[in-house]
Amino acid sequence: HILSYLEMEYEEKISKKTIYNWIDKGIIKYNKKKIKKMKEENKKETYQLISRKELLSGKEYKDFLKYVEENKNCTICELDLVHGSNINQVKGYLMTLFIPKVQFLFGFKLPNKQPQSIVKIFDWLEKRIGHRNFRRLFGLLLTDQGSEFLKFDAICKSVYDSYTSRCKIFYCDPKS
Repeated sequence: HILSYLEMEYEEKISKKTIYNWIDKGIIKYNKKKIKKMKEENKKETYQLISRKELLSGKEYKDFLKYVEENKNCTICELDLVHGSNINQVKGYLMTLFIPKVQFLFGFKLPNKQPQSIVKIFDWLEKRIGHRNFRRLFGLLLTDQGSEFLKFDAICKSVYDSYTSRCKIFYCDPKS
C-alpha cells in the first residue's frame, strides 16, 4: 500500500526493500502487530568444517584412560561395526557390543552404516532394559572413529529425557 501511494504521489520508483529498510529504521511508523518480513534472497546456510581432532577433543583414548582411572568400578563396553562379506551373500552390517568384564558379546544386524541406525539400536536397548540398567551395562563406550559413531550427542542422549545422558563415549586412536 505504501509503495503504490509513493509511486502515485511522487512518480518515482521505490523498491520494496527500501520500504522495509525505512520501517526497520523507524522512518515509517507501522502500527500493525504482524509485519510481513521480506525474505532474504540467496541466503545460504554456511557450515564450518572442523577436523576430527577438534570434534573428538575430550573424547580421545587418553581421556578414556584418565576416566577409567578416576572411575574404577565402571563397566567398559567396546563397540564396533563389521561389514558383511559379498562372498557369502551376507548383506548389511553387524554392530557388536562387547563387555569384557563378563565376556559377553551382543550383535545387531543393521541394513546400513548410518548413524541413525546406531542410535535406533541404543534407543531400543534403553527402552527394553530401562535407563538404570542401560547405564550399568553400557555406561562407558569405547569405539573406533568410524563415521557411524561420530554423532556422539545422539548416541549419548537418553530416550527418556533429552537432557539426561545414558552413556559416555570415547574413541580409539586411528589405526590402533
